[in-house]
Amino acid sequence: MLIVNPASGKGRARKAIPRVLELAAGLGLELAVHETSGPGSASEAARTAPEGVDRLLVIGGDGTVNEVVNGLGERVAAGGGALPVALIPTGTSNSAARELGVPFDLDGAVAIAAGGDMRQIDLGVANGRRFFLCAGTGPGAYIVTELHRRRTGAITTFRYYRHGVRCFLFYGFPLAKVTVDGRPAGEPARMVVVTNMSHYGHPLKLVPDAKLDDGLLDVCIIRLRSRWSCLGVLWAMWRHRLEQRTDVEVLRVKTVRIEPADPSRPLPLQVDGDPGGELPVEISVLERAQGFFVSPAPDSGPAP
Repeated sequence: MLIVNPASGKGRARKAIPRVLELAAGLGLELAVHETSGPGSASEAARTAPEGVDRLLVIGGDGTVNEVVNGLGERVAAGGGALPVALIPTGTSNSAARELGVPFDLDGAVAIAAGGDMRQIDLGVANGRRFFLCAGTGPGAYIVTELHRRRTGAITTFRYYRHGVRCFLFYGFPLAKVTVDGRPAGEPARMVVVTNMSHYGHPLKLVPDAKLDDGLLDVCIIRLRSRWSCLGVLWAMWRHRLEQRTDVEVLRVKTVRIEPADPSRPLPLQVDGDPGGELPVEISVLERAQGFFVSPAPDSGPAP
């Protein structure tokens, strides 16, 4: 099945359908097309994929992939079969595709969907919602919450930057308490991100050596000293050296709880770059819970 978010990439996703169908047919894949119609549509398509479907190709960005992953989780919970996912990236950040080494040209992405290796990766679960990339609170959660609340069209990199400026000027940077594997994780922090992948929206990285299938989540606890130190944190993410900062602590854990230090002050939560409600949040790991198609290893043969 080919699940398409037609709005992704300012319409590039919809325009890609004929070429993807042509390439897939040439590689022996017969695809049924499902175009999403709004929030929840991709999840529903994944959950109800008919018998005979052996993989899901997703044209869209990280938000569409998140919906598909959650729909597949509901499918398995209801007694249905697990299905692997192949990415055809057309979104704004495409962090999952970058992490898995999926090329951004249609020929390369469809070739991996047809004949790539299948890799089982860990997933996080935040208050029952699955994620493959990250979940957390702080400036990033404020930005995506405001962006979606105010959006009037396609999400672009410029819109992220614009709301980033609003965050720098108006966000209060309130504190959050963190508990990891049942133990308090020191002083409260102004930004906490629980991640399974290294990317935090291209080109930023949180934990460059994060492993997708080690059965653990990486918790970045960022105790910003001031509003201005937020710029230093961004610079460190850009240079992929966040862990070198003295106001950053990275822990590898199984479970995380994040809650407001001041219970009377709500704090936003983001999950895979989309609004995820408010704290508190309970986060745990599902080991090797979802298959994704990746580039074949140099010495591997064709996928079965």
